Amino acid sequence: MLFLITGMIGNVVSHNFNYNIQLIISGSLCFLILLSIRQSIIQLSKKEAIGMGDVFIISGCFFWFSWQVAAFFSGLAFFFLSLISVLLNKNRLPYAPFLFFSIALVYLVKDRWLV
Repeated sequence: MLFLITGMIGNVVSHNFNYNIQLIISGSLCFLILLSIRQSIIQLSKKEAIGMGDVFIISGCFFWFSWQVAAFFSGLAFFFLSLISVLLNKNRLPYAPFLFFSIALVYLVKDRWLV
């Protein structure tokens, strides 16, 4: 939750009004969509597949970065999570370490292939 709040506060200070509105809208929509998906999965399967921490961290990325970059981070993290899950033959793995790894990886190589 702190990641989400600091993203909102940090971007209000450092960017223009239109960019801030875009971040607030994309972050809020992401939070509401993920929360709905989480609640639907719990209702249908009676199990928790997405934790609230994952909801906060992913939507926090949408408050920190543009929606395109945040979606890329999330997709890359899901790819790594799926790959490791298959390799280790595990059904349940935490998502957050993969998300932070994908953010770090992109920041290390961003000058080479991201604009």
